[in-house]
Amino acid sequence: MSSSPVFAVDASTGGKVRLLATSNKLHIRASELETKLDTLNTTCSNINVSVGDVDVNTDSLETLQTAGNASMASVDAKITACNTGAVVVSSTALAPLAATSTLQTAGNTSLTSILSELQTPSALATESTLQDVYTGIDDVNMTVGDVQTAVNDVDSSVQSVQSEIQTNGSKLDDIVSNTAGGSPSRSTSTLASGVSVADGVDIGAASSLENIDMSSHKTLVISGSSSVSGSIEMYVSNDGGSTYFFAESLWSMSNYSGSVNTWYKVIENSPEMVKFKWVGGSTSTISFDVCKQNW
Repeated sequence: MSSSPVFAVDASTGGKVRLLATSNKLHIRASELETKLDTLNTTCSNINVSVGDVDVNTDSLETLQTAGNASMASVDAKITACNTGAVVVSSTALAPLAATSTLQTAGNTSLTSILSELQTPSALATESTLQDVYTGIDDVNMTVGDVQTAVNDVDSSVQSVQSEIQTNGSKLDDIVSNTAGGSPSRSTSTLASGVSVADGVDIGAASSLENIDMSSHKTLVISGSSSVSGSIEMYVSNDGGSTYFFAESLWSMSNYSGSVNTWYKVIENSPEMVKFKWVGGSTSTISFDVCKQNW
């Protein structure tokens, strides 16, 4: 089936121009299209519309605005009054150890128990327990009284000792004064040196040293030897040598070196005067030294 020819209007001449078959496609010249577009642009630029000449229907907009204002007022009222009842918390992240309804319930239970115990205590002191405490206090008081009595007894004994010390103070002073102090002092003399002494004769008399004066010394040390065995008798006096009393006999012995017929004697707190007599049954050659000491 053949199609009818298609004609177009030539814009420049106004005559008809037959269009060639284009398989149902419209062919337009680019120069003509540009010309038409320029004309259309110029025409649109010259169109001026006055707002006053335009009738716009705002009824629906006013309705929506009114509804919006109502919603905003409701929100504003809730924020101003802080209507927490209108706030629903769907979820929240609790801080560590934060209170929960379970913990709050447990806390309320504990507080109720404490309040009940304070109002009606379950462990009140009874008359019996108070009596026991009172008895214990009495026992403690009795013990304290016993301790005080013992302390008083000790104090009395201490006072007695102190009184005794004060009473004997002069005796202590005497002991101190009679006790030599400082560096020791010695005075050594020879009573006899190879002197022949007959039996029963004073050794000192044989050598012109009959009496040994100890009035200024406290200790006497004697040492000597004899040619024969025998003993020496010691006599002492406290009246300046007027009267002598027998004190003791000193027997001869062996010394460290093995020598026989020797004597050694230490006389502490010596009497005022001392002398010695040879008692050997026969005449003997005697050497005799005397050392007077103060310590």
